[in-house]
Amino acid sequence: MVKILYALNGVFHKGGTETVVLNYYNNINPQMFHIDFLVHGHEKDCIDNTIHQYLRSKGSKIFYVTPRGENYFLNIHEIKEILLNNDYDIVHSHMDAAGMFVLRIAKIKGIEVRISHSHNTASSYLGSLTFIQKIHRYILEYARKELCKYANVRIACSKEAGEWLFGDNDFILINNAINVEKYMFNENVRSLYRKKLKLDSKYVVGHVGRFADQKNHTYLIDVFYEIKQKIPSSVLLLVGSGEHENMIRTKVQNLGLSDQVIFLGNRNDVSNLMQAMDIFLLPSLHEGLPMVGVEAQAAGLPCIVSDSVSHELNLTDNIYFKSINESPKLWAEQVEKIMSQDITRSIGAKQVVEAGFDISSIVKTLENIYIKSINTFTGSKYESF
Repeated sequence: MVKILYALNGVFHKGGTETVVLNYYNNINPQMFHIDFLVHGHEKDCIDNTIHQYLRSKGSKIFYVTPRGENYFLNIHEIKEILLNNDYDIVHSHMDAAGMFVLRIAKIKGIEVRISHSHNTASSYLGSLTFIQKIHRYILEYARKELCKYANVRIACSKEAGEWLFGDNDFILINNAINVEKYMFNENVRSLYRKKLKLDSKYVVGHVGRFADQKNHTYLIDVFYEIKQKIPSSVLLLVGSGEHENMIRTKVQNLGLSDQVIFLGNRNDVSNLMQAMDIFLLPSLHEGLPMVGVEAQAAGLPCIVSDSVSHELNLTDNIYFKSINESPKLWAEQVEKIMSQDITRSIGAKQVVEAGFDISSIVKTLENIYIKSINTFTGSKYESF
């Protein structure tokens, strides 16, 4: 049995990186690999976290460490104790640049296989920053430059994500794969959810993502305001939660859109909600290779995506890249053009599979990376699949 520790920023909320990690976890061979989790946060704050409950029910341990921003030295001490008292063959960081802090300790503690996995193309700290955020950004930039001293296996979800985190060092590309069958277009589910949400006669614009700077909700609302002028029957579904949610609610109210913008919060039925949508918008400031973009295409949705997002997301015939420096009116015009087209949603899933984004094949690649790395760095003789 290969013992692996997954290290994550935050406490494992529903997000893009977390979805990738759960897809790996749910599809990896449990007879060969055991995965535990290191999360940054306090156990008392996670009592109602259903993901934690699920992981424990499957036999995984969850280790809580004090976030670096609260107490750096306690954070380091707690990580040292976890790695000292548990015998892991692999530490796999899903923390982008911040993973340096975990992998450095892993190297000191003698863990031979140390994996850094890039899920993004920029730091989370962008735009106008507070003094503390500026300090954090400088620390993360330092960590990014030091990372490859400690990561001896490097993985990225896209070429841009790998080049951002690893520079000139080599890395392995692994697509952010999904369970395509789960997202495949289903007319019955579409009808059920449109009735449930009272959307029968509406043109439904959708977005899935946490309310944070990166996801650019302010621009999204501006775009939807323009869509509403052109398509009076339109509504906007917002799936997710986050620190900027109240700010966005206020903006929606100020623009007179309260009856047309539906805040759905965090959901476990995103695949079904996508069936109810007619178009998907993703005006992010930056992304590695966003899971929601893959999921939306598998659901057969036409997608308009920021050109700051990796063009490796182009998996189907129904994705359009546009600049977020353009007027929101131009995005709305693109939506209006797409609305007039005859979209065959049922072919989306097939195209996503053909592009190599189905989890059943990708997880085999990851398993082989684990086995090959252990054999290379420890001299073991595990057999690849």
